[in-house]
Amino acid sequence: MLLTMCYICPPMAVLFMGRPFASMMNMLMIFGGWNNMVKHALVCYADRRGSQYVGKVTKAIDQPAWTRQFQQPQRQVRSAPEPQLIDDPCVGANGTVFKRKES
Repeated sequence: MLLTMCYICPPMAVLFMGRPFASMMNMLMIFGGWNNMVKHALVCYADRRGSQYVGKVTKAIDQPAWTRQFQQPQRQVRSAPEPQLIDDPCVGANGTVFKRKES
């Protein structure tokens, strides 16, 4: 889609590539003719594609796949609460306090 835009509206294509100053320069190229605008947009497109490719290749060279450490997610182990022995008959197992029955 971006490549097609380079032919239809070159300044807008260059702007969508994230180059606002190059887009302004492309707008000024209208005095040189439509072909120059399209050529400049295509050069910007090729540079964008090339830099993406170079980034991937550089990462692969700097850190090959066989040297990367695989990070496994850490599992959180929940420990069961320790049971508390309570001698008072008015306190429940989970610490709830009950009123004594009056007889």
